[in-house]
Amino acid sequence: MTQTAQDFNISDRVEQYAHVIAAFSGRGGAPGWWRTECPRCLELDGKADQKKSLGYNSETGGFNCFKCSMRGCLPLTYRNRLGEIDEFALATRQPVPAPEQEVVQLAEGYQPIFEAPYASNPIWGWARDYLTAPRGAITQQGAKARGLSHEVCASAWVGACAFGRLTGRVVVPIPDYRNPEGPWRGWVSRYALGKKIDRPYLYPKFMDRIGLLYNEPVLYEETNRPVYIVEGTLDALALWPDAVAVLGKPLESQMALLVQARRPLVVCLDGDAWEQGQALAWQLQFSGKKAGNIRLGPKVDPDEVSREWLDQEAQRVLASAF
Repeated sequence: MTQTAQDFNISDRVEQYAHVIAAFSGRGGAPGWWRTECPRCLELDGKADQKKSLGYNSETGGFNCFKCSMRGCLPLTYRNRLGEIDEFALATRQPVPAPEQEVVQLAEGYQPIFEAPYASNPIWGWARDYLTAPRGAITQQGAKARGLSHEVCASAWVGACAFGRLTGRVVVPIPDYRNPEGPWRGWVSRYALGKKIDRPYLYPKFMDRIGLLYNEPVLYEETNRPVYIVEGTLDALALWPDAVAVLGKPLESQMALLVQARRPLVVCLDGDAWEQGQALAWQLQFSGKKAGNIRLGPKVDPDEVSREWLDQEAQRVLASAF
């Protein structure tokens, strides 16, 4: 996945916030998207951006450079600094048009392999084995199986690709939950043929994680059963339907969705990210949510432990949080 502002540590994020402040201070405009040259592009490759690739949304705080892929969301404290713009510049500057809407790249060759007529086609056996054989079993292609159920994969429209750039990969679609009939918001593909490759996961061009959660609707169900916050789509499918995925490390922009949850929240990131998980749980608690964090062992993912153990730990951390 293209490295973005959210993938860096805190000091790197602050540095990128400073880039945005420097780029837009004194360059106000009408509410909405502002555009200017990106100062980080010059820093990264020695070539100045001459196409105003950096966009900033003055209403949401979101920023995105279409050249170097720096993206994220300015915290309110930084947005206030941008608000200190010369009044004359703000009054006389022409409105800046929003960046053209980029269409999320299609998953070339995708077929929903748990739906008819594809479900009975043996050509997709390698993908179904990878997804649904017992967890940890080695498939004929040499991959470790995920141990998911056919029913879960079918309900999530999990598919696979047999040609093109995504050959040999399973694909998990990420719908637009506010417009289910519209185009996908994105997708995640995982190589499933066993051999080690440099990029086991591939994502579509123009997929924007800002304000995006996989399986978001489950947050709003009226139940006391906790919902798990995990990193990846396959982790969420292992805990289906009681999990949402942040699609990497948690973003500040995803908090706006999480704080609307009507269920208790249990953060369960991969074992090496437990500190980020604890920080997210504290943020949720400070926002008035019933939330806790499960700390997994080093290099342990949520789908590598039993659901029974996770549910017990969830109750324990929720009880100790209040």
